[in-house]
Amino acid sequence: MTRELHEERKIKASVDGMKFNTTSHIQRDKPGKKMRVYLFPTNENAMDNYLNRRNRDRSVWRKITLQVMREYGFQNSKITFSQKAGCGCGCSPGFIVDIKNGLEMFINYKQLKK
Repeated sequence: MTRELHEERKIKASVDGMKFNTTSHIQRDKPGKKMRVYLFPTNENAMDNYLNRRNRDRSVWRKITLQVMREYGFQNSKITFSQKAGCGCGCSPGFIVDIKNGLEMFINYKQLKK
């Protein structure tokens, strides 16, 4: 199966007075599977991201995710955080979206200095 890549979007997000620049894209995974959303801080390498995966501020992640999803046209979607969103071992936390469209969204984010 090919993984169709949707265009990359640059979106500014604002969460509780903090500003973020995000770059996101969507790709197709498995038809009929619930949508998944994964977030990655741009200032971390793969090992840092792996080590910090259980210590994220989920409330900030949730707000960034909902803002980016709105820009793609996914309004009023129920999202649930799961440490095991992408893998059963817990290495890829993210949000499971209550839409069975088989898409995966990847959001890279960077907090801007005040």
